[in-house]
Amino acid sequence: VQRGSGTTSSNTYTPLAQPGHTYTFWAWTKGQWSGSAGIVAYYRDANNVWNYWTSGFAISTSSGWNLNSFTTAPLPAGATAVSFGVALSGNGTLTADDYEMVAN
Repeated sequence: VQRGSGTTSSNTYTPLAQPGHTYTFWAWTKGQWSGSAGIVAYYRDANNVWNYWTSGFAISTSSGWNLNSFTTAPLPAGATAVSFGVALSGNGTLTADDYEMVAN
């Protein structure tokens, strides 16, 4: 499991990438919104450029905390780091906490 203070790359708290591996991301969320929300993943390439990788838009609105997860396809060759977050497309509020990721 990699967390904010785990293995770092380029003097950041970004975990080093493992190309060819899938990743599973978790985040606790709550809120009310219209539109869609989901976990969104990015990878950094050899040129130090962050690229959109994939997303799983399936988080439901809730007044209480819900644990959400998303498992990716294999990470592209040449990726040097991985990052993810929770994105909201629409109006409303979304609170997220306790992010976690695992290279499978």
